[in-house]
Amino acid sequence: MSKLTTQFKNAVSKFHNDEEGMETLQVVLIVALAAIAGVAVYQFGGQASKWTKDQLGRLFGAEGYGSGGSGAGNSMETGAQNPQQ
Repeated sequence: MSKLTTQFKNAVSKFHNDEEGMETLQVVLIVALAAIAGVAVYQFGGQASKWTKDQLGRLFGAEGYGSGGSGAGNSMETGAQNPQQ
């Protein structure tokens, strides 16, 4: 093996066997996942909120929830009928 390959192998082995390194890696992964979730909520939060309100309106048929049960133009249409119609 070349000197560079041996050094790389030793560094990876040392990091792998170091428990602090594994804890650091876990923290980095958790922070990265939280950041991805935060970006997703920032980008799609309004759409998700509207969709949830529309679904609650369809389910309960109440005025205080989104579309009020019309379900018009909803791609998630299940064919269930609103009992108040």
